[in-house]
Amino acid sequence: MSQIRAQKKAKSGIATATKSARVGVVTVVEYGRHRGTRRTRVDATAWVDAGIEILTSQSIDQVGIDKLARLLGVTKGSFYWHFKNRAELQSAILKRWMQSATLRVVERVDRETEVPEERLLRLLELPLWSPRAAPAADLELAIRAWGRRSALARKAVEEVDAVRLNYLLTLFKSMQFSSSVALVRAHLAYAFMRYLAYLRDIDEADERRLIREGLQGLLNDRPLSNGRT
Repeated sequence: MSQIRAQKKAKSGIATATKSARVGVVTVVEYGRHRGTRRTRVDATAWVDAGIEILTSQSIDQVGIDKLARLLGVTKGSFYWHFKNRAELQSAILKRWMQSATLRVVERVDRETEVPEERLLRLLELPLWSPRAAPAADLELAIRAWGRRSALARKAVEEVDAVRLNYLLTLFKSMQFSSSVALVRAHLAYAFMRYLAYLRDIDEADERRLIREGLQGLLNDRPLSNGRT
């Protein structure tokens, strides 16, 4: 039976594939006319992942097609199956970051609790969510640096900042703070969040204590539901 299947593969030119450790990279073994030939297929996700890797560890200036191709082990011709040019890849990198930095975070927080105070706490605890939090913070730092020289990146940063601040503003308003006070506390909370994201070399227990004390400060003088403080 196995011999028959092999013969069918040889006649039809079917290829078998094995996945690489890198997401979106597949090694293909050809049958038929090119029997035994190995080639690598890379999807758009892998190119974006590789771009993010170089952006985070180096800078956007180093995110070039040749360097990405070497990192992925493919020819640069593979790049043009998915992107028209380098600028299109840059847009894809920013789109990925914007989705992961806003939409996915908000969806998770909203799914876990309906209480605004607890939602705020979960946002402050973002660096403790998973080991991926630190690389995500490094990526954001790289994108903010990129945004100082690029209108495209700057626009993405501004949109992310606006979404985050608006969400925080909504949380404070739902806790009965006036619009003006809620806006100030939203900015303070956002500044605290960004500080926590880049905090390193601190014991987790100490970081959790800092977060709790910071939360208490942000909620001081909170109005009661009947409008009294």
